[in-house]
Amino acid sequence: MATDPYAALGLTKSATAAEIKSAYRKLVRTSHPDLHPDDAGAEARLKAVSAAYDLLKDPDTRARFDAGEIDASGAERPHRTFYRDHAEAPGQGFGQGSAFSDFDDPADIFAQILRLRGRGVGRPDGHPGDALIEVRIVAPPVADTTLSDFLREWRKTHAHDPRKAMMEETPD
Repeated sequence: MATDPYAALGLTKSATAAEIKSAYRKLVRTSHPDLHPDDAGAEARLKAVSAAYDLLKDPDTRARFDAGEIDASGAERPHRTFYRDHAEAPGQGFGQGSAFSDFDDPADIFAQILRLRGRGVGRPDGHPGDALIEVRIVAPPVADTTLSDFLREWRKTHAHDPRKAMMEETPD
């Protein structure tokens, strides 16, 4: 069968139901193998014309074909999915937005970095695995109480702390 049933019947998509029926009957008369026993391709043409008419004679089936829901043989077409459908699925790390976009507390950022460690973070050479992440925090010249508390807690849980000089209390 032709990939386009309209072409098999010699019609356009704007053809009416009466035009489809008329074209089918005309082509059956010219393609029937009993009426043309010497024509070797008559049977194949008749099958193509009959399949096209079977698809287009029913208005619902025709509408589904025109909408792309079924193919020329009447089989369902698979639902088309796009990258975004998969990327924005829950648990997927490739969605839009940052992995750190919803943190109010700076400690949450560091906890998230540690949770992500080793989970497909690519190295510069392209191999999966851990990557060195350098985070630079620019602190104001004089630390306020919130920053001082954060740094104090950070120092308790981390043995090597390059910010040790910042933590020393300075007399006012």
